[in-house]
Amino acid sequence: MKRCAFLLMTFLVTTVPVHSQARQQSRKSGTWYEEALHSLNPNDIDYGSLWEERKRAILHQIGNPYFQYGFAATAALSYCSRWCVSSA
Repeated sequence: MKRCAFLLMTFLVTTVPVHSQARQQSRKSGTWYEEALHSLNPNDIDYGSLWEERKRAILHQIGNPYFQYGFAATAALSYCSRWCVSSA
């Protein structure tokens, strides 16, 4: 009986510090705003780089002559339809 109690006590004494160290390492010590930002963006996606990629793609597309023609045609039709409606 004493041997079993000794083994149980030894086991508990050796596992408690290991468990507490694991809990401390798993917790990130961050400020309240870092935790709030992490709750908003848990996957750590860089939205700034995504925005820049899309912006470059749009600027590249604006230089495309087909885009310029389509934009000019849409603007001209909008202007003509507005002019027709306002003159009637």
